[in-house]
Amino acid sequence: SIAYRPACEACRACVSVRVIAEAFSPSRNMRRVAERNADIVGDMRAMDIEMRTWYGSPAYFVLGAVHAVVFWVTVSMLTPFILLVCLFNHRRRCLHDMLVGTVVINNAARSAALRAARRPV
Repeated sequence: SIAYRPACEACRACVSVRVIAEAFSPSRNMRRVAERNADIVGDMRAMDIEMRTWYGSPAYFVLGAVHAVVFWVTVSMLTPFILLVCLFNHRRRCLHDMLVGTVVINNAARSAALRAARRPV
């Protein structure tokens, strides 16, 4: 099912999802895995890239969650096909990016560095 933000007070057609962040407590296993992998840099900021919607606005939390789920589903079911889609697509978008409607772009700092590197001397 898709989670919606309720648009009106009286409407019951939408299903809202609420996460109580203060009540979350990581399990012992989660803490152990986090400590074991604390040295891994797995952040998009480390690579100077951003995920945006296809029309250019920044990605929001629900889109990121849906993107992660679609990524794992497509990777688990269609792994060779996903690689072929990336290689033969002129925009180099993966299948899960096309399905969700996202684009991965260079951020402003990386774009400026790449443009400076391309300029003739």
